[in-house]
Amino acid sequence: MAFGKFSQMRKASEPAAFPQDAGFQKPLILVVDDDLRIRQGLKLNLQKAYRVQLCANGEEGIHAVNQDVALMILDIKMPGKNGLQVYEDVKTKFPALPIIFYSAYQSVLEGAELNRKYKPFNYIDKSADVQELLESVKRAVSSSQALR
Repeated sequence: MAFGKFSQMRKASEPAAFPQDAGFQKPLILVVDDDLRIRQGLKLNLQKAYRVQLCANGEEGIHAVNQDVALMILDIKMPGKNGLQVYEDVKTKFPALPIIFYSAYQSVLEGAELNRKYKPFNYIDKSADVQELLESVKRAVSSSQALR
């Protein structure tokens, strides 16, 4: 997905900012992707409504997860630990954490199989409209906050 697509979508779909009272802290989203442009594009689109922590690989993502994370957006194909391995490690420690697979390499059939086997909060192809991802993020964060 081109970085320009993120830039164009940001203005049209900017999420509403959370109230800025003294005791409020925006939900934390962890983005794990080996593509710098994707990480930066997601941060650009999410940072108004959320705190965003970026991780360049699976190991960084596993080490960054803690009880403060409201959502993980996870690429599947990465060097080193791939997203499926990261998913399994994270779910062992934080079974209720919503994880959205955000990948460019799976076919529709493979995506359906991933949904059945791993049961992520959602699976979104990077070629999809960014709005779809932003809506899924909003639902996942709401779900995560309701569980807390």
